[in-house]
Amino acid sequence: MTNALVVYETADQVRKDIVALRQQVEEILPSRLDADRFLRVIAKAVIESPKLMGCTRVSLLAAIHESAQLGLEPTGLLGSAYLVPYKRRVQVNGQWQSIMEAKLIP
Repeated sequence: MTNALVVYETADQVRKDIVALRQQVEEILPSRLDADRFLRVIAKAVIESPKLMGCTRVSLLAAIHESAQLGLEPTGLLGSAYLVPYKRRVQVNGQWQSIMEAKLIP
């Protein structure tokens, strides 16, 4: 499996990747939002959703980055944005596979 198709297997992997995004998030997040809170909310949303945990890491991290750029917490609680898993077919080593990708829906 190529690195682009790797998915999360544990909550610790999610937390580790989200912590690694901290500096980038602080740089792009609007000043009205707290980076620590933003990252905690994201981690909780991903860890509590088995379908999001099954999304490729690349797509999930890209959706989180986009959310930070827009200044939207993708929790769905306030209806400002959602992280939504989508199924997509890709060709890997000549064979078609179904994968899940995360998309940010404002």
